[in-house]
This record gives sequence, structure tokens and C-alpha cells, in this order.
Amino acid sequence: MKKFLCIILIMLMFMPLFSCGDSSQTDFRVLADEYMADFVAGDYEKMMEYEMTPIIASQMSVEMIKQIKEETLPSQYGDYLGEYSFSEIVESSGMNLYCYVFSYDTADVTIAVGINNKGQIASFVILDVKSKVSIDFSENVKETPVTFGNDPYIISGSVISSSDENSPAVVILAGSGASDRYGRVGANAIYANIADNLAKQGIKVLIFDKRTFTYGTEISTKEDMSIYDEYLYDAKDAVEFMKNYPGVERDKVYVLGHSLGAYILGMVNEYLVQDVAGYIFLCPPSDSMHELMIYQLEYLAGLDGEISKEEQMNIALYEAQADNIKNLTEENKSEYNSAVLLNAPASYWLSMKNYDPALSAEAIKSEMFLAFGGRDYQVPISQKKAWYDSLGGRSDVIINVYENMNHMLFDYTGTPSPDEYNIKSEINSQLIDDIVDFIEK
Repeated sequence: MKKFLCIILIMLMFMPLFSCGDSSQTDFRVLADEYMADFVAGDYEKMMEYEMTPIIASQMSVEMIKQIKEETLPSQYGDYLGEYSFSEIVESSGMNLYCYVFSYDTADVTIAVGINNKGQIASFVILDVKSKVSIDFSENVKETPVTFGNDPYIISGSVISSSDENSPAVVILAGSGASDRYGRVGANAIYANIADNLAKQGIKVLIFDKRTFTYGTEISTKEDMSIYDEYLYDAKDAVEFMKNYPGVERDKVYVLGHSLGAYILGMVNEYLVQDVAGYIFLCPPSDSMHELMIYQLEYLAGLDGEISKEEQMNIALYEAQADNIKNLTEENKSEYNSAVLLNAPASYWLSMKNYDPALSAEAIKSEMFLAFGGRDYQVPISQKKAWYDSLGGRSDVIINVYENMNHMLFDYTGTPSPDEYNIKSEINSQLIDDIVDFIEK
């Protein structure tokens, strides 16, 4: 059975998972080499014999490490090609991160082991992913590199178009994780695919690298990091940029959010200085991220028909952290660090405290289009109810279900599983047609 833990909604950015130790560093390169060699050899029990910080010792297990090596990484990036090499040492949060690049079918994945000054294993994390998925736009579609925003966070992106004539425009807000502008997942590039299809219909599209992709280290070490850092600041700048882009009709700019990018559209609407023509929600969750993650974990664990004792223990660890997030307040936030808050600081979770995406969308005055996939195990179809309860009675809101569509917006049949994401695919064509109709009506 395959697990797909790196792509579930909750994986927000690549950052150290655990942090302990003082700031003065000793070089433990030999220790790091030995630890990573055991990982490659599959000697997971030996990995558990290394001295670890109390936090990571409470979180790691033979089953978890095996799952990362044999299931999670191959599920997301294809077969391991048998090659890895040391790349660099990065100082972070009171430890040194020893970075190693592993070659997989669809990406080069940087995995880091963090060692504090006491020689304890203090972190084990996917730090970076360089996708090998090529980006190919249609013959008459062009990609124009652009930048926008303000120092110190200049954002790089591309405008995808097929004509210089005046036309509507779409700004795409990516889902969770440190996504690049193309949305490369497995064998696919979903945002490039959406942009290409819309551009062929005469609509200009802005895609851009998330701030957490370009400035992951800087963002992850911010003491007050919030959803504003991950999304809202750049969403505002992106909309203003497109409203002033040559050949864009200022009153016909739409914002399209996917997954977590759709979840926060109510916040985006409240934060924007300028109104937009409409919002497009693709696979929008209604439950909070930490609640939805538990469903995802249980679904993946049960794909083989049973949830083992080890899998249940792993789920219980995440349930405990989800409870920590639920109980967070401004008054008690100093009692928690990111290691017990699903790898994000208390400030991040508090920035969404009491946020209800479906209720928040009721305040949106612009037109809305919502799309759900019948085969989406990451945001199951049951999430539709809250949105329908909030918006179903409005004449300016369209809510569609695409029965065979998964979370990556592709059509498949059979039991939904992460294996689908490693198959080169095309975005659901009916979804594209419906989005074009929504924009051009």
C-alpha cells in the first residue's frame, strides 16, 4: 500500500521539522553521512539507535522512516534512481542541516538531517524539490516572465497568453506546499496546464512561484509567520499587477484558488484593495486544515483494507498535534513550538483561528464558481455541503461536481489513490470549458 503524506493538504512548506540545541555549531558531517547511509540502506532500526532530541525521539519510529523511504517518496516522485550525494550544510534554528540530494524519476529531492551541537539528531526533513517535469505550452501560447511585489520579497512568475489584445485575466493561487509557478506534482504541472488551456481561449493567466518556494528559509524562520506571508500579501500584489498589465481588461480580472489557495479566498477578498470580477474555487476545503489532514491519513492508511497498529499510532500522533492547534490561543502560544503543531509556528495557526471559509465567502460580492471532484480523497465531496449551505441560494454562484475528477483536476476511474498523480494527464476538459463560460458570459 502507498501513502502520500508529502502531498496531503497540510504539508505547507519545506522547513525543519524539529529544532533543539544551542546556536554554536560543531561539524558532525561524518555522523550525518552515517545516518543518511543507513537511510539509503533501509536500516531503519539502526537509525532509531542514534541519539535524538526528546522531541524527535517522540515523533520518529521505524514504521515512519520506512514509510518515507519506501512509500511516500516513490509515490510522489517516482522510482529512486539509486543516486544521492552530499550538497551543503545549512545553519538553521540552533543546528546544522546536512543536505543530500536524491535522484528520483520526476525530481531531485534534497533531504536534510539536522544535528545539534550535542551531536543529537534534531531534524529529518525534505528541504527542497527540483522537479524534472518539463513545461510545454501549446504552439500559439507564449510565456512572458514577470516580477512583482516589494523588497525583500520580489515574486517571480509568468504571464501565459495567446494574444496581446484586450482580454480577461486570471490570477492563480496555488495549493499547499512550496509550489512553483507551474504546480509541478508527480508527472504533471497542473497550473501550467490550466494556464495553457485558458490562454488558448484568449484569457491571460498569471502564475507565480509561492513566497514559500522562493524564500522558504526566510519565511520558515520568521517568528510571526502567518497566512499573510504564505498567501495574502502576494495575492494582493498579483491582482494589482494584472489589473495594470498590458492587454488586460481591468474590470475582468479573476482570482482562481486551488485547494488551500481556494480555502483562503474569503481572506483574500477581505484583504484586497481592489474588487475583482469573480472568484474560482477549485477543490475548496470547508474543514480546517488540521481536521482534514486526519481524514486524509485515515483514508490512505485504509487503502489496503485495514489500518495496522503502527498506522493507527502514526494517526494518533497527528491527532494529538491537531488537538494542540485547536487549543491554541494568544495566551498559551508560548507553550507550543512548531514540532508539536504540524511543523508550522503558533502564529501561523492563530492567523486562521476561527476562520470559516464557506461563511467568509458569503461576504464576497463578486461572482463565484466552485468545482469539486467526485474522486478527490484530499478534499472529499462531503466538503461541498458547507459551501452549498452558505452560497447555494445565490444566482451569481455556480457549484459544480465533476464525478471522475481527482484533487489534481484529472479524470480517472477506480479507487482514488496517489498513484494517479505520477501519470501524465490533462486537466478535466469540461472544467476548463465551464471556467471559460463563467469568465466570458
